[in-house]
Amino acid sequence: SAGELTGFGQAVLTPVMLRSGTPPDDFVMDLEALTRDPQGGWLTAFEGITRIERLAGAGALPRATHDWDLFAALFGNQAFEALATLPDRRMIAITETGAPAASVIWDGETWQRGPEIPVTPGYRITGADVGPDGCFYLIERRYGIAAGFTFGLRRLSGGPGVWDDTLLYRTAPARLGNAEGLSVWENTAGQLMASVITDDGFWPLTPTRLIEFRLRPKVGCEVAF
Repeated sequence: SAGELTGFGQAVLTPVMLRSGTPPDDFVMDLEALTRDPQGGWLTAFEGITRIERLAGAGALPRATHDWDLFAALFGNQAFEALATLPDRRMIAITETGAPAASVIWDGETWQRGPEIPVTPGYRITGADVGPDGCFYLIERRYGIAAGFTFGLRRLSGGPGVWDDTLLYRTAPARLGNAEGLSVWENTAGQLMASVITDDGFWPLTPTRLIEFRLRPKVGCEVAF
């Protein structure tokens, strides 16, 4: 009733299969990002054999959104890390590497080159979402052998060349973990919330955490891509 997360209920784990209906092996299973599409399904972005596929629903077989080699230049472990649905119902995918980071935009039929996304020096974008306030929110993280993981939560408005870029939060080194996912939403109390999930990387010293932030909405926030 206070608008804070207290637990989980009715959680269902659903495996994401290959389009052939078989389980994926190591090189093609690295699902790094997902977002709801306007039709109620999911867009999923993979590293390894870099690709973006669509799931019509839980348990459905994926459908290709592009030719298999469209993103061949990105094959490997540093490709798309963030997906988000834009206010005009297009979808944007953002690469992990680059400063600024590259993006592509899907109109439901084809992928086209999108705008460059600003990145804090030394960081990489790992998550994105458009909030109910119309702003574009990003998670970016940095890793150092001595300092461990650090991540920041940023808010963008405006558009390419005229970004209004605000840092909302930055963790202390090795404090909260490797942030990889972001969802911005409004709770029942009308408060703007950002939910961030961290990746344990199969390391016992970096647990998976779900972290929530209350945000102050920006009045008249718009993003133009």
